[in-house]
Amino acid sequence: MMKKLVNFRLMLFIALSFCAGIISVYFSVRGVFFWAVFVAALFLFVNLIFIILFSRSKTRKLSLLFSVLFLIAFCLGGLFFSLRVKNFEDADLGNHYYEITGKVVEVYETAYGKKYVIKNAHVKGNLSGTLTNKIALYVNGDSDYDIGDFISFSDYLEDKPLFYEGRFSANDIADRVKYTANVSAEEVLFVGRSRTVFETINVGIRENLKLGLGEKQFPIAYALLTGNSEQIDPDVIYAYRSAGVAHIFAVSGLHIGFLAMALNFLFDKLKLNRIIKAFIITAILILFSGVCGFSASSLRATVMSAVLLFSAIGGYKYDKYTSVSIAALIVLCISPVQLLCAGFQLSFIIVIGMFLLTKPIYKLLKFLPTKIAHSLSSVIAAQLVAIPASLAIFGQFSTIAVIANLLLVPVVGALFIALIVAVVLTAIIGLHHALFFLPDLALKLLNAIITAVDYQAFIIGGICMGGFVVFYYVTVVIVSDLINLKTLSKSIVASITALTFVVGTIVYTDYQANRTRAYVCGSETICATVISTPSQNVMIISDVDKTFYTNRLNRIAKTVGKDLDTVVVLGGFNCDIQVLASQLRTVFDLESICYYGDRNADVELAVMKSFPTITVDNYLDGKNFSCGDISFNFIINGNAVEIDVSGKSVIVFSAFDKDNAYYSDVDKSYDFAVYLDLVENLSATVKAERSLSYRRNSLLSDAESGGNAIVLLA
Repeated sequence: MMKKLVNFRLMLFIALSFCAGIISVYFSVRGVFFWAVFVAALFLFVNLIFIILFSRSKTRKLSLLFSVLFLIAFCLGGLFFSLRVKNFEDADLGNHYYEITGKVVEVYETAYGKKYVIKNAHVKGNLSGTLTNKIALYVNGDSDYDIGDFISFSDYLEDKPLFYEGRFSANDIADRVKYTANVSAEEVLFVGRSRTVFETINVGIRENLKLGLGEKQFPIAYALLTGNSEQIDPDVIYAYRSAGVAHIFAVSGLHIGFLAMALNFLFDKLKLNRIIKAFIITAILILFSGVCGFSASSLRATVMSAVLLFSAIGGYKYDKYTSVSIAALIVLCISPVQLLCAGFQLSFIIVIGMFLLTKPIYKLLKFLPTKIAHSLSSVIAAQLVAIPASLAIFGQFSTIAVIANLLLVPVVGALFIALIVAVVLTAIIGLHHALFFLPDLALKLLNAIITAVDYQAFIIGGICMGGFVVFYYVTVVIVSDLINLKTLSKSIVASITALTFVVGTIVYTDYQANRTRAYVCGSETICATVISTPSQNVMIISDVDKTFYTNRLNRIAKTVGKDLDTVVVLGGFNCDIQVLASQLRTVFDLESICYYGDRNADVELAVMKSFPTITVDNYLDGKNFSCGDISFNFIINGNAVEIDVSGKSVIVFSAFDKDNAYYSDVDKSYDFAVYLDLVENLSATVKAERSLSYRRNSLLSDAESGGNAIVLLA
């Protein structure tokens, strides 16, 4: 029965069991024991069903053996994950001062200088020795260290927690980045330089691209070849993401596949022995994956290509599900936390989704020419399975992505190979401008096409799927060739699951959209509260640095949308309204700014000149103003604002001086209060049903350690 219903793949079931073990332990680490037990119980139940369905005498022993393998995989997944988490937790140094010497392995640009990832650091201080985990070093000011440089500095090493801003630190744990340090450029000394083969090739690619390409074309080409998109202008990245083609900057099966096909074509022309050819191609793909930092997507594609090559040599039929399962197991055995990282999830979801849906979609498109039908079915399949993942990770997806990918993928493939050939030849004979002339021209054209149009009109967001996403992927599996059902039965079952997903998502999205919430963002550089109702979004700024990080605000925008009706700037701290407007516009579409104090005509004029669509108004204590159905009233010299929204009273405090005592004038009761400083005194004086602090403290729950805290108001 099982064989008739499901096309059984042993490695696929082992990989799924391994993932289930990781997920169960992950929930346990988070303290969500119900879901930890639920996942484990569900795994055991499915395993029991498997044994029952294979209980016939001829297959009983085999089914029991497979069941034991699944159980072992489940336990190993949980064990590997727990060991990696324990290793991260046990690596705490206690936030002490150290003399540090280490090797730069990654370089990133930041708003204040550069971020260097330091590996194999030797420390002297409270403890002495070589660290097995990495350091994220933030250098303020001008510095120009490169990959492979050994540098020396002294600073406090701050331990990164297992949970940061309310989120599990999956990327830090996967990359083994455990410590942070912050120094000025003058405090860092160059010690020496030593590069691995991978680092030497990576730097060589970068330098050859710089010599041959224009300033705007170089970052695109470097990202295309190595997956490093840090040097691309954020506006350009946003344009590519809005068009649904930003995946070309993550070295994946697309790139590995193009490289493998080019190498296979070359070696066929040279009439190379196919065994030797397979080993050479695999070695080159591993080398390329290493140059790209052995990212999950590049490693997955390399393993799958190797399985394909050696299956052909051995005379075995290539099985796509088995190859992707082997790839997933290899990646997760090396780093089990990758399962919780967006890169791994997107990479494997899209590939498996393409395997599941390409054939059914192709059958629907058979009326088209064969090549077009094949290409279109693959692109549509990839986009369909990516929609829920894109909504979960980015808060949106692009409806024009199918057309954009169909047109651009062949162009990107040709450009990718042309860039590799140009890099190799320029490394040997030079002639950078001549050899990069055509790729540079193609990159200019590509950039012009992507950045010339505002694709925002094609972006869909604000969809809340919740648990109904399960029915989406169940539908994908049912319509695939993995499930053996008669056409009518398959259509009925798929229609039921798809309808459940659609109706459930519509109801859940409508339910979420009609709630009034407060999103409290407390970080080192900005403290803000966003009040979101079904019709308005308003932000109250309690404290902000001149240049602040927008990552937390980006997360809020994914949930509430990019429209921001009003920004209310409290008193009690200095704020450059023009700079604030400029920074906020990188995240939100801003309509107006209301600030506390006497009117400053120069400020208002400067903002309106820079941003004509933004209106600016000033208010003093006791003067009510409103945005839609939300009303505001500044009190205690603008150091707090009272808000009336959906019948709930809210008070948000500013970053006023600890020495003043204005807080004692507040004698009203509120449904919700948000503090910054004076937490102990304010929480004792201000009567509120619920209170929250912006920044970390031991007296109240806070938004810094808890992430963007969400408070349901109505």
